[in-house]
Amino acid sequence: MKKSTVGALALLAISTLNGSALAADLIGDTLSFLRAYPSTETQYGQAIADSTVAAGTGDQVTWQFAPNGPVYLTIDPEADRIHFSFASLFITEGSETLFDGVVINGFDQTIESVSILSNTAGGTVQLSHDLHRINVNLSGAFQANQSFSIAVSVVPEPTSTALMAFGLGLVALRLRGAADRRHAGAATLKRPSAAH
Repeated sequence: MKKSTVGALALLAISTLNGSALAADLIGDTLSFLRAYPSTETQYGQAIADSTVAAGTGDQVTWQFAPNGPVYLTIDPEADRIHFSFASLFITEGSETLFDGVVINGFDQTIESVSILSNTAGGTVQLSHDLHRINVNLSGAFQANQSFSIAVSVVPEPTSTALMAFGLGLVALRLRGAADRRHAGAATLKRPSAAH
């Protein structure tokens, strides 16, 4: 194994062992979505179905204000991001004291951070989170047929960290063994012969 490869593995392991966030793998998580207004605890309009995250669009959920009414918002959770798209003009009034958005619960891993990946919809997106919940507070007018996406980063699971440390230890032992064999071979070549 080349030293550069080992160096890259070592840096990855060290950053993981230091508790750096990793891109989430939400596949298999069952997320619940609450369209909330005027607080994070108050349901607004129709309930949004839970979604078990899978690759592709089969896990999309929608929100409508009234039963059998038009769909205003589609939410598509993916492995490391959640995509929100608007079917029609969507006007919101979220602020520091008023919540007007979506609360997402059900993350299996501890959330380290959330960030906005893209926003073509025009309104303002304010994100906050705790260990297993994300609050997406919306403010302003979100344009029809536009969208925004958020990225989710998580704290590495202890088993992942332990497995990576074990793998790094095996790599180090292998490199040490190879170096010892090279050193022993060089010493054998330099030893004078016994017959004179």
